[in-house]
Amino acid sequence: MTRLFSSLILALVTMMAVQIGLADVAITARPLPHRPASEAEAATDWFRVWNQASVVIIGELTKFDNRGAARSLPPIYMNDLEFKIERVLRGQIKEKSIGVHHAHRSMENFPYRIGAKYILSISTTGDRKSVGVIRLAEEDAIAEAELAAALPVGWERRGDEIHSPWAVRGKDFWRAEPAQRPAEDVRRCAITGRPALIAGDELKLTIKPVEPKESIQWTNPDGDGEFDIILSNPTDKPITVPAVLTREGVPIWGHSLVILAGGDPYTMPDAEPLRGKVESLKLEPGQSITTRFNVLKLDGPAWPRGGYRIDLSFAIGELSAEHSFYYMSRHHDPLRRKAQGLPEE
Repeated sequence: MTRLFSSLILALVTMMAVQIGLADVAITARPLPHRPASEAEAATDWFRVWNQASVVIIGELTKFDNRGAARSLPPIYMNDLEFKIERVLRGQIKEKSIGVHHAHRSMENFPYRIGAKYILSISTTGDRKSVGVIRLAEEDAIAEAELAAALPVGWERRGDEIHSPWAVRGKDFWRAEPAQRPAEDVRRCAITGRPALIAGDELKLTIKPVEPKESIQWTNPDGDGEFDIILSNPTDKPITVPAVLTREGVPIWGHSLVILAGGDPYTMPDAEPLRGKVESLKLEPGQSITTRFNVLKLDGPAWPRGGYRIDLSFAIGELSAEHSFYYMSRHHDPLRRKAQGLPEE
């Protein structure tokens, strides 16, 4: 009876299509909204990808092992890869080889080629190293990755220009005079003239969520938006950090710290225009300094409805550290409005 009813409905729809001139239109199921991997790659902003990554390397693929695929649509292929590292474009990696996990979501697995050279970004969660993105190390791709990784995190390419995250504040936001004058060939923000100041290879950056005043199960496992940003010198000699500007020894965090939220760069909202002489941070052997920032002050990220994790990165120059943040709208929305000085709803 059910089959007969379905047949009658189909016949009725076909008759209606004939009457309105759509008899030649095929009635098919809507395809899944999935783009081929090649199309998705063509649409990727590779400059932004490499610039926002904490680790970027060029390496030769020496081993590939597929561990199966998740039963999703498209499937997620689980792959273990090993690379012989040829160059480190960004990151504090000292090893000559590295093993990483690559979860590739597509109708077909990634077309790995043993012996081929790849550019890849790597993220680290605990002891696990995972591939963010990967592509063949062709000449043009290498040149783009080199430029993006050499700039501080959050800097963007706009046509032929390079813009810093502070560019949205206007051309008068930077009128500082660094005591350690940058090299003549250093890249500068096309809007503000700010030089691309780096952190260096020896600085250690650690991010820790601050314990909330009240811990609520399933609501604020990462706290209420506050994070401690810790800079330390793990070496046995003093280091200088050009990316952290100071005045009379006090860090000017509003002109030093960049936050990535949902892939977009932000600076501290209460940062003020910078004028006059500034110096670079100096850290003695074993010395650490800490600042605290509330990410709920940021106006711009697409804060989720319900409960969801947001990917965050905190950056000093080209050095960045990742930490996700669980946002529960019914709990964090009022805290966010308070942090931004907005009236309660």
